[in-house]
Amino acid sequence: MWHKLIQTALDRQNYEDAARQLADVVSGAQEQRVEQINALLAQFPRKLLDNHPDLLLIQALQALHAEQLDQALPLLQRASLFYLQRQAVEQALNCYYHLISLYQRWENFPMASVYVEEARKLLKQVTNAEHQAKLTLRLAELCPDIGRLRDGLSYAQQALDHFRFSEQILEHFQALRFLSLIERQLGEYAMAEAHLAMARQLTYTGTIGMGAQTTLLNAAAHLAWYRGNLTEAQTIVTAYEQLVQQQELGKQEIYAVTLRGNLQRAQQEYTKALQTYQAAHDLVCRYQYTRYLPWLTVQESWCYLLMGDLREARARLQQALDHADYGQMMSFNIPLAIYHLLSEQYFVAHDLLAASLEYYERSGDTLTIRILHWYLAFIAMQSDKPDEAQTLLQPVFKWMTEQGVTYFPLWWHPALAAEICTWALQNGINPVMVNRILTQQIGKTALAAVPSPHSTSATGESAEVPQDPMIRERMASLFPPLPVDCTIDLGYIRDDQVKRTIEELLQSNQLLRTGFAQLQKTLTTANHQQRPNPVLIAVFGLYLHDYPTAAIADKLGRSQPSVRNYITTIYQIFDLPRQQFSSPLLRKRQLAAMARRHGFINGGGQ
Repeated sequence: MWHKLIQTALDRQNYEDAARQLADVVSGAQEQRVEQINALLAQFPRKLLDNHPDLLLIQALQALHAEQLDQALPLLQRASLFYLQRQAVEQALNCYYHLISLYQRWENFPMASVYVEEARKLLKQVTNAEHQAKLTLRLAELCPDIGRLRDGLSYAQQALDHFRFSEQILEHFQALRFLSLIERQLGEYAMAEAHLAMARQLTYTGTIGMGAQTTLLNAAAHLAWYRGNLTEAQTIVTAYEQLVQQQELGKQEIYAVTLRGNLQRAQQEYTKALQTYQAAHDLVCRYQYTRYLPWLTVQESWCYLLMGDLREARARLQQALDHADYGQMMSFNIPLAIYHLLSEQYFVAHDLLAASLEYYERSGDTLTIRILHWYLAFIAMQSDKPDEAQTLLQPVFKWMTEQGVTYFPLWWHPALAAEICTWALQNGINPVMVNRILTQQIGKTALAAVPSPHSTSATGESAEVPQDPMIRERMASLFPPLPVDCTIDLGYIRDDQVKRTIEELLQSNQLLRTGFAQLQKTLTTANHQQRPNPVLIAVFGLYLHDYPTAAIADKLGRSQPSVRNYITTIYQIFDLPRQQFSSPLLRKRQLAAMARRHGFINGGGQ
């Protein structure tokens, strides 16, 4: 019946009436009428198709339905302009709604933000409550991607206040889901779980669709991960992966595989995690979802940081930063800063963390702010600023106590956390929470962080940190010593002089047996190979124990220029360029400090 009425109007050349009726049809049940709508559109004059806002919008919606996104964009832009000329505010807002959605799909968040601002100005003129709620929901969805998390929380709550009393079940579900997502990122886990449970109840109506199940599993897995329930999260991710594979949901499959890698990383299964990230890379290539690559590459970088492979971590970080937008850059500043912390370049790390803190404070991202305070406190500790460190740490421990968590889901580094917690324990800062973190998350890693009478500072000087036997006794009671396999096989070394030198360095404890396996992974023959370079290892040990270049050359049967080249390579591997230091001595002390931190040596570089 509907198409006959429109056809009659077209036959009479009453195009304005026909366009209005067709717009009403499209706003109702477009999916079942695509072919009929196209047939009717073909009967309008070309000039009208190019200039009538209703017809432009209809053509745009048809293009969106056909996944012809590039074609839909100019149609929506022209339609919105013509609607504004006619003072048709709600129709213009409808165009903005689709434009925001379109730019979100492309992950062009700056352009999406432009239309959000335009929509906010027009929204004040809207009297239709449902239309206002739908746009508000769209704003809530966009806010996390443009660094306005607190605004997103407000928008999601406003949308929920409307849809909980309406018959729009899908919008009600989406409002609850977005609210839960934002609360999770704010670190309000109990509220996030409550709203996720309410969203799950709505799926039992059977009117939302299978897509809701995938988004629920994604949200539930993330929430379990954030709360530290890794076994539960892994179970959910398995179901999530199976569902998205059955439905052939490309992006969701990438998200599921990446999340599995993050969980493996959190369980310290680093080799498995890297293999999983590679599988995610393959999916990104298959689905041509290149905008996701920076985030995925940073996850790999963090895995390498946790493994102690600073060189590979730095390369991956740079690769991600080269293609990051501003918001991503602020996020990626955190692992980059931690890379510099591990390299003991505290000023660089502080500047990166401070820049990100300013961004996330504007956003209202409480969870990330806590992470930033955590690492800024570490820098304050290293800079002999105990009052500043305590001021930064106290609200972090308070939040962790309130949420019942003992770690951060992103950017949690056990070795640095061990130093922070042992310092906090020594200074009487929230000992109950600190003990929970030590026992549940850090384990024996904390023992290495307790200062001994012979501790050295980052510059290689003797540290004036008093030994506290009570603290060490507490650590020992928490973490009884475990047997360590320090068996070392040097059979692969064919050069007898080099082999004998490394054996001497190990026997004299100038190279530590406990850290030798990692040292071999660090000092390799080339960036793309994993084979240890024995000459590089021998030069490393001798150089850090103050052997002159001539003595090293004589001991290893190499020329002095060759030894100098090896030393240059070592500094490159540890990312210590000459121009960053005022003297060679300071540069060498920094190298020695990093070697001690990684457990490669005890002394040296004095």
